[in-house]
Amino acid sequence: MVHVTCLAHGLHRTCEETREMHPAVNSLISHVKKVFCKALSRIQLFYSKLPTILLPPQPGITKSGSWLKAAFYYTNNYEDVRKIVCSLEPDDVACIRAAQNCFKVPTLKNELSYIKANFPFLVDPIAKLEGRFSLFDSVRIVRNVLVAVENVPSSQKK
Repeated sequence: MVHVTCLAHGLHRTCEETREMHPAVNSLISHVKKVFCKALSRIQLFYSKLPTILLPPQPGITKSGSWLKAAFYYTNNYEDVRKIVCSLEPDDVACIRAAQNCFKVPTLKNELSYIKANFPFLVDPIAKLEGRFSLFDSVRIVRNVLVAVENVPSSQKK
């Protein structure tokens, strides 16, 4: 049990499974990330229209819990980000058109709400387990996550 970070990796795999179960959300996160990545004019437009909201997160597959944090961001800022992305010219670059198409998926808002309502308990434990804790505390964290996982209702899309 010296390698408690393996427990964090196990929880990260749970996040990955959640990502795979929600391809519409994953597509949205991926395509909107590309819209604003290294595009100064679009970043400036975003901040001029939404000065109090941070840019959409740019999660990495290997960054523990970052995909879930991005899904939470889109749940909280859905309409604002949708308005900005849909105001862009779809013929400028392919990622804009792809991101705009993501917002047309009828189940997208429900999937985002489901993720935010049922998986916030995964983010903090992953970060904690990557830090220094006693074995007792690490096992307690994992047990709490297991209880929370058992209480997650089935996704409506199955």
